[in-house]
Amino acid sequence: MLSSKYPAISQINNRRKSRLKTQRGAALIFALAVTLVLTLLITATIVQVVAQLHSSKDERDYDRALELAEAGANAYLNYLEAGQSSSPLVPWTSANGAPVIPDIPSNSQVRSDILAGNICLGTGTNTVAGTSYSNTVGLLSYPSQASLTTKPPKNQQFGYFVTVRNAPGATVSIVSYGYSNGIVRRVQLSGTSLSIFDWSALWTLDNNPGELAWAVSGVLNMIGNFGGQGRMGLGITSNFYDGPAMSAGPNAVWVAGTPTSSGASAPNVPPGHKGNGVVSNPFARTIPQNVTFPTADEVANLRTGANTGVEWYRAHNNNQTGLRLLAKNNVSGAIRELPGAYSVVPAGQYTLTWPAPATYTANGLDNATESPYGLRIYPGDYFFERVVMGPSDILDIRSYNDYDRTNHTPYSVNPPIPAMIDEVAGSGYPVSPVVTNDPPNPNGNDTGMRSGPRETNMWIGHAASGANNDLGSNFTAGTNMEYSRFPSRMRFYVANTALVQITGTFGVGPPVLFNGDMLVYNTGNNNNGRVKVSNSAYFRGSMVAWRILGADGVTFEQTPAESSSNALLTYKITSWSELP
Repeated sequence: MLSSKYPAISQINNRRKSRLKTQRGAALIFALAVTLVLTLLITATIVQVVAQLHSSKDERDYDRALELAEAGANAYLNYLEAGQSSSPLVPWTSANGAPVIPDIPSNSQVRSDILAGNICLGTGTNTVAGTSYSNTVGLLSYPSQASLTTKPPKNQQFGYFVTVRNAPGATVSIVSYGYSNGIVRRVQLSGTSLSIFDWSALWTLDNNPGELAWAVSGVLNMIGNFGGQGRMGLGITSNFYDGPAMSAGPNAVWVAGTPTSSGASAPNVPPGHKGNGVVSNPFARTIPQNVTFPTADEVANLRTGANTGVEWYRAHNNNQTGLRLLAKNNVSGAIRELPGAYSVVPAGQYTLTWPAPATYTANGLDNATESPYGLRIYPGDYFFERVVMGPSDILDIRSYNDYDRTNHTPYSVNPPIPAMIDEVAGSGYPVSPVVTNDPPNPNGNDTGMRSGPRETNMWIGHAASGANNDLGSNFTAGTNMEYSRFPSRMRFYVANTALVQITGTFGVGPPVLFNGDMLVYNTGNNNNGRVKVSNSAYFRGSMVAWRILGADGVTFEQTPAESSSNALLTYKITSWSELP
């Protein structure tokens, strides 16, 4: 029998069960507490994730709005460089441009006008801050939609809206707005025009270490920027005015030593020069990489939107209408344009030659009082396989439009018409036409407005029988501009593989100016892009060529391209920033 001081077994079991129940209850409470904590943690995490998701969407749209604003600015710059495109990314044309808004609308104002439908999608009338701009390009949205007021799905309300503060010309100021799901940001950029012919008086592209990119003998006068990216050999006597002398790329070397300044240009220093220059400091400069220039074919493609290069102009030119015959009065010396066009394409031939006297007579020359004078060429586009110009031949370039023709009286308007008036009296540039009857442009591309065409483009392509049969072209000192202030109004684009020669009047009076810009470059090899300038020729403008040959006292003078020239290839960006 158990002692009474020990509890009964039943009591022990009851106590044990009571403790187990207590422990199970505590565990349940603990588990519930842990579950509650985890639930609160998960809920807080979900709330935080949702909040961060909204925040990330806002940040994404905020970033995307800036990216879209920059995309719009780049697209508009591309339009200015390459012209109209079939891509919806470049919708602007000369007829449907970006609205010109001198003041800069705020982000909130543009957002309000977009949501209100005042800024249209695509081309139409855009109203910004209460002012309407008809026939302009509004918001470019992706994907395309009819109206923002239709409330498209999230993440589909974005695009860009481009405005300009001034009509693009010598300078451009762009304000581009990016729109992303109600968020608007804007960037402003400014730039100055830059064409391939703004670069230098002479630039050679041949960078083959085994060749001379420059092969110049005799006297060489250089005014303004000049250089190249290959081996450059200078003349026996070289005079460098203003500068700088530029060498670009790893293969550039001055064979006879780095050029040094001969001082600033001045009237008749060197002979034939007008105006005053300033010496560059430093005079000699280097660029570590080669400078890229478009070929003649690439320039043609940019202008036409085709991919056939200079050859496109074989079937699209003014050869049949824009060349006219000139006669000179034997007593007074007055020059008259004869009626009728001078066709240079008989039976598919594309060689420009000067006509025989009988051709002048057949076109109205008065043999009793007049003599044949030469050819006149009007603003337009012309295609030849070669140009054969003799020492006594004359090519008069009608370097002004029909508006200038009837409004050329000096200082007749305020401000003066820049096309026909010089700021400095007696500067030597003519301010009136040299042809007495001076008919309107026969090419049909001039409406008589101030913006009418002033530029003549001569495209020199391959022989129809193949590039291996190309023949050279000759230009002489008889290539005259009737208004010579802007050489950029005459452009020569040479895709032909044969030699181009420009000759002056060696030892006869003062130098005769050859005004124009010339690109003689298509594919880089020794048999392409070669120019020879000789006999005291004075080339005024800008020449870009694969190789340059020079002899007998030649002069090159850099003259920047006219701001209104349609040979604009790019804008040099001077500032780019986001506006608040």
